[in-house]
Amino acid sequence: MQPVPVGEPFTERERKILSMMVNYMSNEQIAAAMFVTRDTVKYHLKNIYGKLGVKSRLEAIRSVREKGML
Repeated sequence: MQPVPVGEPFTERERKILSMMVNYMSNEQIAAAMFVTRDTVKYHLKNIYGKLGVKSRLEAIRSVREKGML
């Protein structure tokens, strides 16, 4: 799998997951709310981290809040 370029726009599903993540929902809670598996959530989070240019959940939350993305 190729890395996602930093700055690429988010898909609708990624935006939804990002919104839930910023509200401190766990991967399990996000998966249940979206009717997907935890592995699917992890896949999307990996893409989100790549697009934000971060390596962790906390960095992603900080980045989104600082940029006023949601």
